[in-house]
Amino acid sequence: MSLCSNCVDDFVALFEGVDYELVPVENTVIYEWGMACPVCGRDDKLQVSLKVWSRLSIEGTDPCGDHEWDPKSGCACDNCGWGGTVNDATVAE
Repeated sequence: MSLCSNCVDDFVALFEGVDYELVPVENTVIYEWGMACPVCGRDDKLQVSLKVWSRLSIEGTDPCGDHEWDPKSGCACDNCGWGGTVNDATVAE
């Protein structure tokens, strides 16, 4: 479901001048990783491009060992289609 831009503008206007603080809820991506989509705000639809070691064989690949990413790694939102970097999706503390 998506909202029309006028609806979003009206919703945002309701909170103009209101002093509020976003409080991350436990067991969410924003709480655990400090990341959310900078466009739609969803934190449960993010994908991150990982670096991972993988064993090669004639059958294909077998991921082994740890995986990692950094602030420059690619990041995308399945909800709204946004694409950028992990740094772009990192929420200011």
